[in-house]
Amino acid sequence: MTRRNDHHDGPDDALARAVARCLFEDSTLDWNGAFVAARRILGVSVRDAMPSQARVRRHLEALEEVRLGAEGACLARRGRVVRIVEVLEFVRFVLEPAEILVVGLLAQGVVVGPLEVHVRVLEGRTFQGLFEQLESVGVKEVSASSVVGPVGRFESVRFESDGEAFTLTRIPQAQCATTHERNLVTGKPIAQETLETFSQLFASS
Repeated sequence: MTRRNDHHDGPDDALARAVARCLFEDSTLDWNGAFVAARRILGVSVRDAMPSQARVRRHLEALEEVRLGAEGACLARRGRVVRIVEVLEFVRFVLEPAEILVVGLLAQGVVVGPLEVHVRVLEGRTFQGLFEQLESVGVKEVSASSVVGPVGRFESVRFESDGEAFTLTRIPQAQCATTHERNLVTGKPIAQETLETFSQLFASS
């Protein structure tokens, strides 16, 4: 939810507002591109400013609600959730996992600004078949990788679809308990939700 009173004067907040405007007007921008564009607009007055992504997102949420109205902003966020869920339902169809978990900011209901869709696939088929299926539906630049941290090494796959960057990580059944609500890189707590719960974000009551 937008924090209406979280306003701070100064270069950091000026840059945060400008970055938010750039992201609102061009959804294809990533963080670097939005910051570069905003600094170019504001010039030397924000040379040393470095607002957090969280602050930018709060301004972006507020901007969406002003420009689109509260209902329109909710519909926009709902649309993004639906597009992400469609991709993940395809993943579920191909891999037949025991569960799909959405983790990180998305699991907290944050769906504005540049985000990477971090997903854990519990058991199911290997990623090899997914490579072929994604390419068959036009998803390009699918790449294999791995995640290494205090709880182990895990197979991952990265790809982009409909403007969203996805990282899927396969969790073997034997490691489901040790990875539950834990960041795989740092070991710290992390938010997670099932695909079913995530799919209901911003749905009409």
